[in-house]
Amino acid sequence: MKYMPYYMSILSFFLAFLFFSFIGEVFNIDWLMTFYYREVKPDGIIFEARSPWIPIILATVISYFSWKLGKGIKKT
Repeated sequence: MKYMPYYMSILSFFLAFLFFSFIGEVFNIDWLMTFYYREVKPDGIIFEARSPWIPIILATVISYFSWKLGKGIKKT
């Protein structure tokens, strides 16, 4: 269980990022949405993915608090 805070931090980062992206898609908030663009041409494939900084920053803050929560849990 010594790695539990790190697992909690990584999991909470991805869950928070997905949650904020989902909220952006549902309520059509541009600064929360993750955009994907794909175009297939005969001479190659163009793939573009963009994500705004606000969900990344919020997910990082949430993962930090999750890490602190995991560090604060006493071992029995």
